[in-house]
Amino acid sequence: MKDFGATQSAGNVDRYSAYAAQSAEVLLNAITNSDGTRAGVAAQLLKTKVTDGILGSFSIDANGDTNANPVTIYQIKGGKQTTYKTITPPQDLVKGA
Repeated sequence: MKDFGATQSAGNVDRYSAYAAQSAEVLLNAITNSDGTRAGVAAQLLKTKVTDGILGSFSIDANGDTNANPVTIYQIKGGKQTTYKTITPPQDLVKGA
């Protein structure tokens, strides 16, 4: 994200751009690997395994959830939202929810 932001004139990239780009890439790969039907695309999405993608490495399980579950904590300072911290809870904690 920082590298991409450096190429922009304002140097300001929306914090969710990487998620949008990664999801588009995942969807396009699922479409490419499917038989062209909605069910085929859905089946391919549930087989997704990304290695060194825009958001790192992750997979999508049979429920449609990723095994990468970062949680971002935001803070409001001077009326503006800022990112305080991003954490990734352990998988056993996520499975318990």
